[in-house]
Amino acid sequence: MTAFVGHLAAAGHLRGGLDPAAAADACWVLLSPQLYRLSTVDRGWTADAYEEWLTRMLAASLL
Repeated sequence: MTAFVGHLAAAGHLRGGLDPAAAADACWVLLSPQLYRLSTVDRGWTADAYEEWLTRMLAASLL
């Protein structure tokens, strides 16, 4: 997660004022296998629905 966030920051894409450590933490939470399982298995989301949601959440959190 740190490398991904570092790449965003180096390219100037990380949201202004967002601490890279906090951004990496947000990625760690959003990309956790547990969240995927809760969404798809426990809540019945399709993999595509989870991917679309995750894309929106990462963009809103980081960019």
